[in-house]
Amino acid sequence: MPFFTTLQSLHQKWSEGNGSYSHGYILILVAAYLLYHRVRAWPETVELRPCYWFLGLSLGCVFVWLVGFATQVQLLEQMAVPALLWTWVGVVFGWRAALHLVLPFLLLYLAIPLWEFLLQPLRAATVGFSQFWLELMAIPALIDGFVITLPTGILAVAGGCAGLNYLLVALVIGTVNSLLAFNRMRYHLVAIGLVAAFALLANWVRVLLLVLIAYYSDMESSLVKEHGTFGWLVFGVFMMPYFLLIHKYESKIVPKASAVNNKNAVRKEVRLPIVSGGMTVASAVIIVCIGVVPLWAKKQSVTTESTGTGVLSHLSSAGFELMSSGDFWVPDYENYDVLESYATNIDGVRYEAVALTYLNQSQGKELIYYKNALAGEYNLRHLESTQTNAVTMNRSVIRVRGEWRMVWWSYKVGEHLVDSQLAAKLWQLPALFQGESQASLIALSRVCPAQRCEV
Repeated sequence: MPFFTTLQSLHQKWSEGNGSYSHGYILILVAAYLLYHRVRAWPETVELRPCYWFLGLSLGCVFVWLVGFATQVQLLEQMAVPALLWTWVGVVFGWRAALHLVLPFLLLYLAIPLWEFLLQPLRAATVGFSQFWLELMAIPALIDGFVITLPTGILAVAGGCAGLNYLLVALVIGTVNSLLAFNRMRYHLVAIGLVAAFALLANWVRVLLLVLIAYYSDMESSLVKEHGTFGWLVFGVFMMPYFLLIHKYESKIVPKASAVNNKNAVRKEVRLPIVSGGMTVASAVIIVCIGVVPLWAKKQSVTTESTGTGVLSHLSSAGFELMSSGDFWVPDYENYDVLESYATNIDGVRYEAVALTYLNQSQGKELIYYKNALAGEYNLRHLESTQTNAVTMNRSVIRVRGEWRMVWWSYKVGEHLVDSQLAAKLWQLPALFQGESQASLIALSRVCPAQRCEV
């Protein structure tokens, strides 16, 4: 099934208990209701007619998905899904219908995990709020970054304490409430801004209360370790004044909005025309267009093991010998498919060459991955790159098994040898079109004779 792995990745995010995006399935139901609501209020001026130039937007979304698939950037795949659904509406029912129904599709992006960039500023604001009140209450606490040290224990304001989940749920509440109330931009901005402010304040107060509970209970309270339900209770309490204030604001603009509401009441009586044959054809065309590319991409990404071996086989002609035992250094990479290793002695110094090849890459099983490194960060030091025979190689010094080792390394994607992670990612797209989806890390190393390598 096309996009199955993408939908599966969203399911994993939406199924996390008390996660930042655990509201995903509820949001789908909310968006479906908004679609129903806007269809009921269908304007007479919006005619339903297939719009085939929208296919260009559809193919653009497919290309974004393809880039994400080829480079294992799952966020690009996920972001393409709501846009694809919206372009389907444009192709089948026309661009006016797509514009009329765009808001429910935009709302879906509050369940797409693209808001992680807010975590750091939200954590900083949360810690700052707690620090202010702790100092005001004269409670002894040492705050270092996101760690709060109390006389009886240590609390860490982790990513889950940033309040991103509360903020996103609050934005859903504010957006839906404003869309169902009045069709006025000023009201939308006030409703969304107000609910976001209350959500942030709710999380700040939640964390402060947990710090106070930890302090006065000498870290013995069960809430110190398990406070998921407590957080939602605090959030619910802070939503009450939001609804009171927004209701009071609504009462001030009801007279101005009555005429608009009367027009909407007339619109609700309009019935949508029966789906025509052209719409059926347009639906079939877009399904084919957006379905063929993912199926082709998945087929191209499957590589047989035989095509991924022999990356370093040419070294045998340069005096390197194939190593079959495990007595050699291997970079700290995970889930690779093929390991090749060669060694030689030059002027009494042993040189080792290894290649880690990924035949079929997928999310978490990929060459460029945050867990993959030559060595641990405290045993790794990057140097200036070097160029040999028009090929640029990265250069690093690592400490392994109590000895220092100089490493020259690069990435091989298809037939291209590159020295940066970004270039390796980007070359995976043309490599996919050429049926060469395998990618390798190539590293040449030697043990340094002195305690530290000469640089």
